[in-house]
Amino acid sequence: MTTENGDLVGYFSLAMGQAEIEIKTDEGTVKEIKPFVNLAYFAIDRRYHHHHLGRLLLGEFLKICAVLRYFTGVQLIQLESVDDAVGFYQTMGFQLQNEDVTPEKLQAYGNDTSKMSFPMYLTIETAMNKGYLPDYDIFGPRLI
Repeated sequence: MTTENGDLVGYFSLAMGQAEIEIKTDEGTVKEIKPFVNLAYFAIDRRYHHHHLGRLLLGEFLKICAVLRYFTGVQLIQLESVDDAVGFYQTMGFQLQNEDVTPEKLQAYGNDTSKMSFPMYLTIETAMNKGYLPDYDIFGPRLI
């Protein structure tokens, strides 16, 4: 993301991977291997914080994930958040992989969370249901 002058405002990078996910069923917990999109890097220049540009850029990322889902079948987005960005990602629908390990809970016990990462995830289906669909029609009539 750049300004009209070409100054860098924000960026992201993604990678594909797979993870072992525990799924709770009536019969117990089952482990499955799931492919995922990893939001490896995501940043907005501090001068542009609180201008909703992070939402716009992450929205574009989620639209790309919808395309990847269509062509590859990947269903999950994973990221490692820094402590002060967890709330932002939560407003975009991401969930902590361990709801008991939050920056606030760790800080309440005197922990410095500034150098910790917090694994989070979002299903691409959830993002699509929130309206993050490509701006162009790659899906054809099946989506309608």
